Amino acid sequence: MMPYNYILSNQLRKNMGISLEGAIVIIDEAHNISQAAEQALSFEINTVALRRITHELTYLLKLYDFEMYKTVRSKSEYHHIMGEVNQDLSNAAPDQQE
Repeated sequence: MMPYNYILSNQLRKNMGISLEGAIVIIDEAHNISQAAEQALSFEINTVALRRITHELTYLLKLYDFEMYKTVRSKSEYHHIMGEVNQDLSNAAPDQQE
């Protein structure tokens, strides 16, 4: 017997040495499993972490930009490539309009 989160989390199962291969799992109080699954698969992130991630990604983009500038044959090729990168980033960004 064990709590739901031990079954639902791959990482917890791995850390605890629990293998479900060939196992039959019987869940008591199964009406509570949806809440347990939601908690097991969710996470929280604070604004400090988001700022740090944004800073690190900005740094990486600048580094990529610099490395790309060193490798291209001409400024027009560089601007073409970076325009495509910026377009890809814009397309990947979530829609801000609601």
